[in-house]
Amino acid sequence: MWNGFGKAVDAADKMHNIGQKTGNIITASIPFGIADALEKGLVERDKLCMGWAGSGGMVFSAMSFKL
Repeated sequence: MWNGFGKAVDAADKMHNIGQKTGNIITASIPFGIADALEKGLVERDKLCMGWAGSGGMVFSAMSFKL
């Protein structure tokens, strides 16, 4: 579903998914995803970033920030 949404908003090439690596780590997903993307050189400091997450419990989050 996330990949389809990324394509719909023209951001599929900018997405970084960690679920296949970590499984569902709930509220740690976004901080871990940021750390993982930084470690892999996929994001740069002082650039605008966006994050979004959703869970089966119908909890959703969206944010924008600078690293």
